[in-house]
Amino acid sequence: MQLDVHFIDAVQVGEFVEAKCQVVRRTRALVFMSGDLMVGDRVVATAKGMWKTLGKN
Repeated sequence: MQLDVHFIDAVQVGEFVEAKCQVVRRTRALVFMSGDLMVGDRVVATAKGMWKTLGKN
């Protein structure tokens, strides 16, 4: 439903990017999440999003 990404620093070819994510809040129909994209100890991007759950199939 919503995704905000803020790019903070460049990533060089060959660098390993790791995503560290967490669920901030969960309701019956929505999940609020945030995360940081890291290269080592350096934050290269941050993200926050709100996602609609679809239920079980």
